[in-house]
Amino acid sequence: MTGTTKSGFEFDVNEAALDDYRLLKALNEVSDGKTGKVTVIIEKLLGSDQEERLMEHVESINDGKCSATGMVAELNEIFEAIKAKNS
Repeated sequence: MTGTTKSGFEFDVNEAALDDYRLLKALNEVSDGKTGKVTVIIEKLLGSDQEERLMEHVESINDGKCSATGMVAELNEIFEAIKAKNS
């Protein structure tokens, strides 16, 4: 499943990644307040190559800083795109 965030990050999520128990577990932990698990979610959802591209993208739109807020905002947009495509 491919898409582009509003800021221009192009992503490709393997649908098999959405059926990963470790991803589900990390999502539940984040909803329980363990925000450090966001890094696991990004890596499980996108893989390490796209994760690196995402960090570089966030840096490019934030004056060289890979902000956590920026990473989470991009992740939220990716999940919204996935949700929309699965509706």
